[in-house]
Amino acid sequence: YSGTKSFFGVLAAIGVEEGWLDLDEPVSKTLPEWRDDPRKRKITIRQLLNFTSGLETGFSQIYGRSSVDKVSASTTLEVTREPGTSFVYGPSHLQVFCAILRKKLKFRGQSYESYLNKKLIKPLDINVTKWRADDHGNVIPSAGMYMTGRDGMKFGQMVVQGGQWNGRQLVETNSLRLCFTGTRINPAYGINFWLNG
Repeated sequence: YSGTKSFFGVLAAIGVEEGWLDLDEPVSKTLPEWRDDPRKRKITIRQLLNFTSGLETGFSQIYGRSSVDKVSASTTLEVTREPGTSFVYGPSHLQVFCAILRKKLKFRGQSYESYLNKKLIKPLDINVTKWRADDHGNVIPSAGMYMTGRDGMKFGQMVVQGGQWNGRQLVETNSLRLCFTGTRINPAYGINFWLNG
């Protein structure tokens, strides 16, 4: 379930490290359909990832039974609070993040799922037995991966080791620290990680 979110937080840290992702970039730079909305055009990628974007949760649209492309559908959700003023936990933020990944990674010839596999799943030798996905094959980043507890522990151990696994640095320690900085609004939540604060 929500442990899946943390994989995408680390993936964001890797994107920052590689220089193709800027957490403080407005989402509307990648999603031009957001430019005309006075609230949506203020939202940054960081606000999506720390759940302070102001987007409605999208629980029914993302987890409900629907044949729509749930990544694209998430970008049409309403902003119900001023961006950066409140913490609202829900799947919409990560679905929109995947809409951004889909566009940014297209130029690298990858999907967000293949990029996740390349950067984290395969190097950690994790067997994802099943992905929760929509009818278009888009994996659900907020609660989608099925794996054993042992495989989940590999990811956790890599994080505890500062991004290192089997002598290989999968993500630089300084980049990984991005995930563990809370916000003024909710110091107990970083970038897709609960901080137990």
